[in-house]
Amino acid sequence: MGLLGELSGSPAAETISVDGVRRVESHSVSDAEKRLEGLTVEIDSTETSVEVRTEQPADTEGRDYLVNYTVSLPEVFDVAIVTANGTVTVRSLKNGVVVSCANAEVVGTDIEGTTLMTVANGSIDTEVTLPPGGGVTLGVANGDIHLKIPQSTSAEFAATVANGSVQIRNLTLSNMVTTPTKVTGTLGDGAGSITLDVANGDIIAEGI
Repeated sequence: MGLLGELSGSPAAETISVDGVRRVESHSVSDAEKRLEGLTVEIDSTETSVEVRTEQPADTEGRDYLVNYTVSLPEVFDVAIVTANGTVTVRSLKNGVVVSCANAEVVGTDIEGTTLMTVANGSIDTEVTLPPGGGVTLGVANGDIHLKIPQSTSAEFAATVANGSVQIRNLTLSNMVTTPTKVTGTLGDGAGSITLDVANGDIIAEGI
């Protein structure tokens, strides 16, 4: 299953809006239309949480199933996104963000909160402002990480690659230790934490 997801927070939002467009790619229009009924979107809600879940046939028989989501919600919500394949965009969130993808491109802008993003194959390109004592953990098995943070960020920093490079731009690290595969040091007074890991690919950490 593929997912094209765009999730954005708003300071004025008091409700959650979920729009989903379902699509099945097949060898013929008639077959795709017939199989569309097997691609469903389920929404479960409680007083404290909302879960949006996509269901598809266990055996796709070579067809591609895709849902394009556009979600808007209050910016202070905690967010968790899990998908197998696709593109995920998150923006303007002021609380915890968790993204876990098998094969995906993940883009984040204007995130202010503890952030955990993992991708098996793809990339992470995100802009994060850490809350006091907060953390950022980004991991990619095959692909690149580009993290943008304010130059005033306070955190213990570690970036590690198995096969690739680490670049630090416009950031001042005290107690910096550099090897061909790892860079560690302290940003500000080290109140938070930033951990970046790539197996095969490159890491760029950039101050803005």
